[in-house]
Amino acid sequence: MNNYLKMRIRLLIILFAVTISSTLIHLQFRPSDQKIFDKFTQELCRQELMGKTLNMHFAVASPEDYEIDHYTARLPVFRADSSNFTSAALENEISVLKQINPANLREQDQLLYELLLPYFNQTLEMQNYPYYNEVFSPSSGIQSQLQILLAEYTLRDQQDIEDYLSILSQSGDYFDGLIEYEKLRSEA
Repeated sequence: MNNYLKMRIRLLIILFAVTISSTLIHLQFRPSDQKIFDKFTQELCRQELMGKTLNMHFAVASPEDYEIDHYTARLPVFRADSSNFTSAALENEISVLKQINPANLREQDQLLYELLLPYFNQTLEMQNYPYYNEVFSPSSGIQSQLQILLAEYTLRDQQDIEDYLSILSQSGDYFDGLIEYEKLRSEA
């Protein structure tokens, strides 16, 4: 064999070795789909709980178990300009989910994935119909739900008392937002 051919073979072997090494390193340091999904769902749960104090209070007794150490007790107040933010957040959630191969998830997480992706897609699609919700329905509207939630609010510690009083103080703004929603809804 001549020197030129030997040098080409060595170069090909080196390139092959570098390619294999690079691929193995990439696979080794890329988080698995399961880890990405676990982190995604944990953060989704955490954000959902932090954003809706009443839901958090009734769902978990110890928010710190979910790495929620500091939060502001609040009722979600309707704002006419909030749909753009919601659409962007939903598009981001969908984008993260689409990067995950559900076949690489545990069986119960595959089911959760199969529920989350259509839920986010449908919720994003519903952004085109912002006045579809009936917030004051006679039997299950917020005017009856909020009273029940506040009546059944368990006071376990000082933080629960402070959260309860904060929520009560926001009820006027909360209903003002719902009234604004209904006005915009009737105009639309």
